[in-house]
Amino acid sequence: MPGSPQPSLDVTSVSGRKNVEGRTIAVKTFAFAGGQLHDLHLSAIDLSALNSACGRTIEGVLGTDLLEKLGVLIDLSTRAARLRPQPLQLFEDAKRQFLKCAEFFNRGDSRHLREHMDPSVQWFSPFEEVRGRDAVIQFLTDSYFAKHARLTVLRMDAQDFHVAGDSYWMNYEYQIEADDRSYRARGTLFSYRNRGQWLITTVHNSVVGSPPPASSGPAEAGMH
Repeated sequence: MPGSPQPSLDVTSVSGRKNVEGRTIAVKTFAFAGGQLHDLHLSAIDLSALNSACGRTIEGVLGTDLLEKLGVLIDLSTRAARLRPQPLQLFEDAKRQFLKCAEFFNRGDSRHLREHMDPSVQWFSPFEEVRGRDAVIQFLTDSYFAKHARLTVLRMDAQDFHVAGDSYWMNYEYQIEADDRSYRARGTLFSYRNRGQWLITTVHNSVVGSPPPASSGPAEAGMH
């Protein structure tokens, strides 16, 4: 749509802030990555300098303000734009994967659990601090799988689920029943999306009530 000439437009770039010649254009409907905005007034300026710097034709630049309004995320790993998932939608996905991994835990299936962990995953409990995927798997094997432990999720609510870009953290409560002990605990799990899959980065656990004696082994478990 033709724009109205402006004496100057205030533009901020990597080279600083300055006034440039341009136009203000009215856009009735703007659609991008499945989202839509209406009745916009955008600045139109000469982008030939960017063409030279980038080595290709630049037809327009979307600022973070527009992307935020559109609810769009730029996935740098796939170089694609997509709509930001809604927290409730992500919660259902995270809960489904958590319960699936709880099944792996109850079967002592370390191979499938590994696939849901970042290589640098960190695991914290009142008695243990374990770092690294191999070490965490060994910890779970020795402390839980060998003792036929069973994990039951007692509480996992959408109100305890929080999204930050391509990452989330959530609180939950669970119960552990094993050959040598039984207890309730709370967990906080941090996870991020990598190529479409959620990977655990950190798990914090605390026992509800009086914890089992430290000599009986680490007193927690919690798995995504």
